[in-house]
Amino acid sequence: MHLSAGERVLQFVQQRVGTSLHGVGAYDMDSFSILYRSDEIERAFSDTEIDEYAELVRTVHRTLYEADRLNSAVGEPRCNLTYYGGMHVLLVPIDEENGVTIALSKESGTQFSEFADECLRRARAQVE
Repeated sequence: MHLSAGERVLQFVQQRVGTSLHGVGAYDMDSFSILYRSDEIERAFSDTEIDEYAELVRTVHRTLYEADRLNSAVGEPRCNLTYYGGMHVLLVPIDEENGVTIALSKESGTQFSEFADECLRRARAQVE
């Protein structure tokens, strides 16, 4: 596992977004280490839920690399961004087995949030 990569990312993100940071973890296909977890995340998620999240991260990571093999014309995976109602979660692959995950407040990416919300509204609109 690339804990040093996770620490470098943690340091950068803390400087960049400050209190908008909710969590940073480093992972490989066998383990997951939480490098930073805000009090809000500590209260909201149990250890079991964190373990479930870690398994989901690994699944997304593997899927990114499987898609890369299917269509190398788009290049290697750079990042996966998931926008939840209350936060953004970035999955940053380092290589085929290692990566870093970052949880940020929704407010840290308001332009993306507004764009995604409008796309969602349009996609879910009733066809008349």
